[in-house]
Amino acid sequence: MQPVVFTESSIRFRQYVVLGIFLFLIVLSSFFSGEWNRWLHGIFMVVSFPLAFFTMMLLRGEPDRRTAVSAWRSPFFYFFLFMAIVAATSVVSVQLYESMHQATLLLCYGIFFWVAATVLGKPLFLKLTSIVIYCTGIIAAIVSLVLLIIDPALRAGGLLYNANALGSYLLFSLLLGIVLALSAEKRRNRALFWFGTLVLLGSFLLTFSFTAWVSIAVPLGILAWLQRKKIFTKKGLLFFLIAFTALFTVAVGVRYLRSGNFLHALKIHTTIPAEGIAESFNQRLKFISSAAEIFYDHPLTGSGLATYQDVYPRYAASVLEQPRYAHNYYIQLAAEVGFFGVLAFVALISTLLIRCRAAVRRLAGDSARYPYALGLSLGVLASAIHALFDFGWHFPGVFVLFWIAGGIVIAQGGQADEGRARHPGSNRTAVILCVSVGLLLMARGITLIASEAYYDKAERQRSLGGISYPLELYARAVAFDPSPTKMKRQAGLLYEQANTIPDYNPGSFYEAERVTLDAMQWSEIDCFGYNLLGRIYFILEDYGSAERAYQKAIEINPVFEPDFYYDLAALYGKQEDYVGAVATIESILSRYGETVKTANPKLKTELSFLNLLLGQSYRELGEYDSAERALQRALEIDSAFELAALELAGVRQDRARLNGATDE
Repeated sequence: MQPVVFTESSIRFRQYVVLGIFLFLIVLSSFFSGEWNRWLHGIFMVVSFPLAFFTMMLLRGEPDRRTAVSAWRSPFFYFFLFMAIVAATSVVSVQLYESMHQATLLLCYGIFFWVAATVLGKPLFLKLTSIVIYCTGIIAAIVSLVLLIIDPALRAGGLLYNANALGSYLLFSLLLGIVLALSAEKRRNRALFWFGTLVLLGSFLLTFSFTAWVSIAVPLGILAWLQRKKIFTKKGLLFFLIAFTALFTVAVGVRYLRSGNFLHALKIHTTIPAEGIAESFNQRLKFISSAAEIFYDHPLTGSGLATYQDVYPRYAASVLEQPRYAHNYYIQLAAEVGFFGVLAFVALISTLLIRCRAAVRRLAGDSARYPYALGLSLGVLASAIHALFDFGWHFPGVFVLFWIAGGIVIAQGGQADEGRARHPGSNRTAVILCVSVGLLLMARGITLIASEAYYDKAERQRSLGGISYPLELYARAVAFDPSPTKMKRQAGLLYEQANTIPDYNPGSFYEAERVTLDAMQWSEIDCFGYNLLGRIYFILEDYGSAERAYQKAIEINPVFEPDFYYDLAALYGKQEDYVGAVATIESILSRYGETVKTANPKLKTELSFLNLLLGQSYRELGEYDSAERALQRALEIDSAFELAALELAGVRQDRARLNGATDE
């Protein structure tokens, strides 16, 4: 059998296909991002197969002229080790579905990283990719400035809808722009780069993301040292003074257009008051501390990848906010995948940074590639530092840039990650393995995209008040992707439908129970699932099962869902156990006290209803003074709460009758 011969044109075609996919990913993730965006996740999974397939064909089609690197110095070795640990810990995760989903997403990032480091080594690829990152960053910065003028928000968040995430995203393009502007030889190019960089810097500063500002300090210090001959001159210092003045003018102008008050616009330092900074710092310390406690309780396997938000309520130090993230990626990872998992990840990041440094040093004499490699490397470093303080890596638009930038820089180093010569059959095995994994990811991506299409349509139809058609759409969404979230939305609508049927039909409630139990098979700590089961059992008059389900929901989430306590207290009220109802409500109200300041937008309503139910329970016990105090608290929280006002009037009438009977 004759070996396959690859022509230069076919190899070049495959290289351009890979490059085109990467450019597509960079642009797409910049404007279609978000921390919970399943659409973007699905697209990542779909493109992983063509990336892997074309890369394997390229490896077979051209000789490997790169020098070998031992496994201990290879970031790919640690990535493989990290993924193996993640896969092992996901099996015992308290949220199996989310852990598996995030592990799949990390595998996609790994493929992007490997392909970029393997294929995108040519100067043209480095330059094109860098320019696209730079230009998309400028567009994102302009969009954020426009949105900041239109929307009276305090901080620029752009299309990421989060100021800290935008600051993390702009680190790459901002550092790249500064390097390119300092390195440009032609005056016109230098002017263009500085103009774009000033736009980036303006948006970056208006995020008021102090963690991003801190993260860029070290890379800027390195750059200042490397470019000291260009920066620390009279001309250079004068330019930076002019640039600072221009930025300040732009910032004040944006604030003036937003507020219409020039004096207020000048006081940029008051955008985030000092007490707000202190409060944010203290909250982050609490989040990080809670993650450390989770790690202490699960040092080997962790609680499972992407489970911090679900486990946090048991470790909460404050009732004011329920975070999604610990604001420190490394400590959160330790809590989720254990000691060996975070150790492998830190080794991965460390070897990546070492390889980036080696590639930049190797290209020091190459004026065509050096600025781009240096700019991307500084962005990778800044992003790794930022992960110590914030959650940017949880946004696909940020994390995908990190891996693509890191891979491209490694590709410039001219080093492979093979410690020894490969066996003749290893190529075939690698092709089969890579293509198989790519196909599985693509299949998963296609089903995820199809599921999201049905799910989004079901959500829109449900918002319009429909039931039957949204239920059909939810069922289709679940058929493509058995996500617990989607299944619980389906179960919740089944429960709602059963409640609206004029004639009582227990079969409809049993169907809702079945779907809820199916969703809960993926999780040991599904507090919302247990609460929904409790409501179903309550309607079915299985009060014992309802009480156990409500108590389990409270055990899992003892702080952030007062509705759970309301449902349990209502159950006690139904059984005329008003003492139990009072004890249940007082236990949660004692946690919140008079607090209504929280990230939970439902809390005001929840606390007012809890006080209403407490007042009703005290009224049934004949404790009218306590009943009146509870109902007055309900009205203090919500002055337009008519039910509380009516109940308060009834309590006063009961007391008047009692006093009248006593007088007689």
